[in-house]
Amino acid sequence: MKNVTQKGVYYNLYDSPFYYEIEDFKLYFSSEYRKKLFLDKKYLYVKEKEMKLKKILPHIDIDLKILLLIELYFKTEYRGQFITYKNKPIKDIDFLVKYNDYS
Repeated sequence: MKNVTQKGVYYNLYDSPFYYEIEDFKLYFSSEYRKKLFLDKKYLYVKEKEMKLKKILPHIDIDLKILLLIELYFKTEYRGQFITYKNKPIKDIDFLVKYNDYS
């Protein structure tokens, strides 16, 4: 049985149908509302953070979009987080830093 409230909130993110996909990552949300908050903020959030980083490191060109979206996800989804990479759950934060090394 899926653990979902009457208002459509999934406390077990493994069962949630609400997710955002970027490359091989999936970020799962507890509700459609939380996903919408994330989607509404994602463009400006990434743009603003990239502009700040450009001021600090003007000669370095690094694509941090995935990392910035994961950061926003952690700020938006406060009931818990569930992220998969190539459909496998990420349990080790170190993985997020070195995932390209293992591709």
